[in-house]
Amino acid sequence: MQFEKARFWTIRDIEKIINTNSTEYKTLEFKSLEALVPGSKDEIGKDVSSFANSAGGVIIYGVSEIKTGPDIVLKLDEGRDANDPYGKEWLENIIESNISPKINDLLINPIKLPQRKIHLCRSYPAKYNGSYVGVQPLLQAQKLQIRAYGGL
Repeated sequence: MQFEKARFWTIRDIEKIINTNSTEYKTLEFKSLEALVPGSKDEIGKDVSSFANSAGGVIIYGVSEIKTGPDIVLKLDEGRDANDPYGKEWLENIIESNISPKINDLLINPIKLPQRKIHLCRSYPAKYNGSYVGVQPLLQAQKLQIRAYGGL
């Protein structure tokens, strides 16, 4: 699957990933929709900035990894209501307010499901000659060097 086309993905593309039981690697990560809650702001910032600090890639919110013995099976979450307060705009605000400098080429693609949606978060390779840093941890521990993390 070509990640540079993630902005055009539909539910069929996500189902293809699930049906082939793709595994996470340095440019693809799966997160349950449960990861999109107010208490996860720092974690979202870490995930997105780490992608931006490396090769870029895609984080798919709405796909869970279920461990069954030694194997991991992917499962599509039920999705969220289109009026859910933790949607695209909320995710954009979290990323923009928790990562510095701003990631200019970040794309969040809401993928429509019947009566619900999941989020696809994509960050491209950094075009910045430095590192993206999660702002909140930096403010809390200014004397520490903090590795950043980066996300549809």
